Amino acid sequence: MNGNVICNTLYFLQKCQLLLSQMEGKQEWINEINELQKELELQKINHPLYEKCLIFITDKIIHPFLQDLDTLFNCQDVVREMKKYELNFNYVIKRLSLIREFIPNVVKVPLDDLFCKPQTDQEWIQLNRYIEYVNLDDPLSLSKQFDQFYDYIALGAAYCTLGSKYSNPLISLIVQNVGGAVMLVTKQTARNIKIKEITNPSLSFVKGLWSIQNNSTFFKNFMKLTNCKVKSHLKIHVPFLFEEHTIQISS
Repeated sequence: MNGNVICNTLYFLQKCQLLLSQMEGKQEWINEINELQKELELQKINHPLYEKCLIFITDKIIHPFLQDLDTLFNCQDVVREMKKYELNFNYVIKRLSLIREFIPNVVKVPLDDLFCKPQTDQEWIQLNRYIEYVNLDDPLSLSKQFDQFYDYIALGAAYCTLGSKYSNPLISLIVQNVGGAVMLVTKQTARNIKIKEITNPSLSFVKGLWSIQNNSTFFKNFMKLTNCKVKSHLKIHVPFLFEEHTIQISS
């Protein structure tokens, strides 16, 4: 494994710990990062899939987290600005906790697995003959579409949470529908509610989100109006890699 990969990951984690140590009440976050660091050092072996995972985790989670911390500490009032970041930071720590749990399973993947082999391997070369890559849209347009989709998820999460504090079903329904309409405008509030709920989800929240279209006429009609509609079908043919042969054995 490229030693720079694990070194970069550990270095970024240590910097995160150092910055968090300058804030009060964040010892739990520091402990979680420290446990992840220990697990990464423990699993530091020459495994291609492990290296790929480290690169992804570092680029997509750890380094952006460090950049946000740097931005925060460049503010004049760190304590006040921390309130804007706390939900997202708590979500990142939760993701790092999950990563620490699954990392030991990554190194158990057999080295002869297809995804452990380089693209120059003969098996990949043979397989690529039957693979056609289709660009669905330009990257910027796709990014905007994903953002819109995530906003729908955030709206659903906020809708399930609204009214849950009221025992009266009628009041709960009114709060949900009125609040849901308000969330269409205040999208950032909906996003914050989503992050908070998915960081430590409850069973009632998961059930509500799962059956939201069945239980909410408002949300069901809203989804019909806003979701994109399929106007055409694209048939995808996947050819067989091997031909079938039937052997008849005469007695």
